[in-house]
Amino acid sequence: LLSGQSSKKVASAIASQSAVSLGNRPFVSATNVSVKDRYTLLASFRLLQAGVGQTLVQIGGELGLRLRIGPDDRIEVWLGGRVALTSRQRWNARDHAVIALSSDGTTTKLHIDGTLDSQQKATSRTVPQSGRLNVGSRPDGSEPTRAHLTGLALYGRTLEETERKAAEDRLLRTLALPRDTSYVSTVTGMAGAGGLLPHGGLATIDEAIVRRRTAGGGNIAVEAPPELPIRTRVKVTAPIPLTIRGIGSRTWHMVGSTFVTTGWTKTNLRTYRTPCSLSAVKTVWLDSMLEPDGLPVALFPGRSFSRMQPRQFYLRDGYLHVRLPDDADPTGHTVQIGEGFSPLSVANPGGSLRLENGIFRGGTQSGVEVGQANTGGKLFAKGCIVEYSFCGFRMSRALSEAIFVNCIARRNANDGFNLHADTGIASTMHLIDCEASLNGDEGASPHDDTEMTIIRGRLHHNAYSGFMCINRAKVSLIDVEIDHNGQAELKDRENGFATRNSVQGRLLRCHVHHNNGPGIYREEIPGIELAEVSSHDNALPDR
Repeated sequence: LLSGQSSKKVASAIASQSAVSLGNRPFVSATNVSVKDRYTLLASFRLLQAGVGQTLVQIGGELGLRLRIGPDDRIEVWLGGRVALTSRQRWNARDHAVIALSSDGTTTKLHIDGTLDSQQKATSRTVPQSGRLNVGSRPDGSEPTRAHLTGLALYGRTLEETERKAAEDRLLRTLALPRDTSYVSTVTGMAGAGGLLPHGGLATIDEAIVRRRTAGGGNIAVEAPPELPIRTRVKVTAPIPLTIRGIGSRTWHMVGSTFVTTGWTKTNLRTYRTPCSLSAVKTVWLDSMLEPDGLPVALFPGRSFSRMQPRQFYLRDGYLHVRLPDDADPTGHTVQIGEGFSPLSVANPGGSLRLENGIFRGGTQSGVEVGQANTGGKLFAKGCIVEYSFCGFRMSRALSEAIFVNCIARRNANDGFNLHADTGIASTMHLIDCEASLNGDEGASPHDDTEMTIIRGRLHHNAYSGFMCINRAKVSLIDVEIDHNGQAELKDRENGFATRNSVQGRLLRCHVHHNNGPGIYREEIPGIELAEVSSHDNALPDR
């Protein structure tokens, strides 16, 4: 295809996966190239300039096929001297992508990084065109494209979908880009945007899910820094394989809360109160008051209104009462009050969700919820954190399954990892290298007829048990450390590893120590097997 002196430079750079700098002079093929009514053209490039007309590829003269970026930063496909297709996606300087333009004789389609951006039915049959292939400008040198070209391919037929994806993947590797990705940004995102490039992201995850459902699955890459978190609840129900992660593996943030900064009145109970219209308050934290580890101070529900302790809150008669550390005045602090069921909920029968690098706060039930009544969910989460919610990661009701790898549940008002299901439903939760700490009740707690497996990881410094299992659940803990639990009070039947009722399972090579109660409490001894377990320095003997 490319055999002239200039075009050899293009071919050589593509072969070595390096880039050709466009914009100085055009690269022209030594021989003519023909385009009929069926073709596929792929190009991978990084744009260096926006806001002006730029021709990336042109075959033949004025009536030939021309791939152009217009002054409105959209891709234009010209054929027969007129615009045959315009992209939804806009380009910005520094954006890089692989585009695939194809025609089957009746419909022209434009894919960006593997996802269909736009398509248009032809109003008339394409007249075959022949001429030199120009890369980087029009044949007369006008409309130069300032860009780095990393790949180019032209096929004289319409590639099948599997062929197109394989060709795209070869070019995507030159730019280290993910395929089939929609982008979301709380910083620059806009409703109705193209959503296929980082700088042209959508405003909400909900809109991105709709796009990915249309495409049959894929990835959602999110930009949501801590100062601009996602504050709308997201329900993942699409029956598709879906991944949600931060752009470039960065963390992204979701918060389910309202907040108060003023309006506090001191009471005679060493507390402060402010009017609160919520019917229930389950979690409170202060963004502007930090613990020694640099994280916000969490307040936990008080058990007695008349005997509220520091770091507690209580909702009564339309007022939220708080008692801060050292009885500090909350005026001027940002007091966050969790609201909404869960920032992220998963009920996706027939689908699967992969969640990476998300940090979730708030919610009246949990930070991440899997399963609902009559509708199960499937989740794989890696490198995620839930904090300042009621439960951290929670599963309930219909048959569901979840795997958590390198996840953290901390400073939640109830359990870190909470597993429930309707009677007779054997939902499963697997934890690998996870941590649960500083939660208001247990670190991890399976109930009902569910199954929980924990491999490695640590359950520590929780208010009550590191691990509490009840009803008929099945459990397996391997190489897990359970320590310094029972921070709230001494208990004679819990605070380390504890089981109730007809629980079955095993502990293998676990280290249980410095808990404020028995290290291991088994209500039904035959149901729990201990092998190579070390239990020492607990407040009470194992029993």
